[in-house]
Amino acid sequence: MKRAAARDRASPAARAHHAARLAESPSAVVFAAYQQALADRSTAQLNLDRTVVHAAGNGFVANLTLDVAQYASVGTKVMALIDSDSYRVTGYFEETKIPVVKPSGHVDIYPISGGQPLRGHVESISRGITDRDNPTGAELLANANPAFELGAARPADPDAHSYR
Repeated sequence: MKRAAARDRASPAARAHHAARLAESPSAVVFAAYQQALADRSTAQLNLDRTVVHAAGNGFVANLTLDVAQYASVGTKVMALIDSDSYRVTGYFEETKIPVVKPSGHVDIYPISGGQPLRGHVESISRGITDRDNPTGAELLANANPAFELGAARPADPDAHSYR
């Protein structure tokens, strides 16, 4: 109240000066916001210039979940890297076919999608898998998915028994 009363008693020149300062305030706020936006852009460019993505090895990117202009926080999983120098294939075989599969034995793996067979070896044979219909839990057993035709892999030894 006292300021308004003092302003009313001020000279016309003082009132004009006060009005000019008020008129400049919005442009000063806009200019400050512009300067802040320039600083933010510079910081973003610096962060982008410092951004480097390193892969642990050779491979193929799969399940990429980023979109254009999406921000990825440090440590957020946004893709899978499939090692192109090594593959893991889990076989699901009937008990009657396991005797011809030997640890360290060489195998040819025929991808369902076709193409060249992959050459590999048997690393291990599990003695049990979990029952998917067992409601009490997996009890630390492997959870194999029997979704494909049996016999997708067979020994590389031509004299060995056929799985098909």
